Amino acid sequence: MLRPVTKVTAAAAAFAVLLGGSPAARDRQVLVIRSADVTARADEDTTTGQYYTATLPLPVDLAPSDLDRAILDVYVDVRARPRGDFMNQMPILEVCALRTSYAGDVRPEDLDLDTRAVRPVSVGRNRHVKIDITRIVRSRLHDGRNYGLVLGSLTGMREGDFTVVSGRFSGSTVAQVVVYRTMSRR
Repeated sequence: MLRPVTKVTAAAAAFAVLLGGSPAARDRQVLVIRSADVTARADEDTTTGQYYTATLPLPVDLAPSDLDRAILDVYVDVRARPRGDFMNQMPILEVCALRTSYAGDVRPEDLDLDTRAVRPVSVGRNRHVKIDITRIVRSRLHDGRNYGLVLGSLTGMREGDFTVVSGRFSGSTVAQVVVYRTMSRR
């Protein structure tokens, strides 16, 4: 026989399932980045590697204080670039917000390096990368200026090239941003 507390818990769980999932699922929103919104770039300047510019979808009803976390989810092919006799088998993937509209090339002053997100990624094909871009998203929500993202080998030494892989998500989606809201909004 179930105790009264267990009955209430079981009833609450059944009610949540009927309403479409757990409370945590309602605090999560998936925003897609479509292939039409991503462009491969390679400046003639050798200080940056190949990079991509992409739109940054943001929820319209999300205040900066209500953002718990934002995770960029993308698949990439990673190739190491030799630097003398050294070959880094885990090049750094960088994600930066653009401070201004893209004007044909990326200069260091165009990148918001204060909110930059980095992640080492092993050399290979179809690498599934999840990278925390909470600081980027919170900053864009706060100041209201959203000129998109830049992904690739952007600052420092060019130790690798990253190619965004399509066909790993449904439809024309090449990446997604999973946004988690704070629990206080319930």
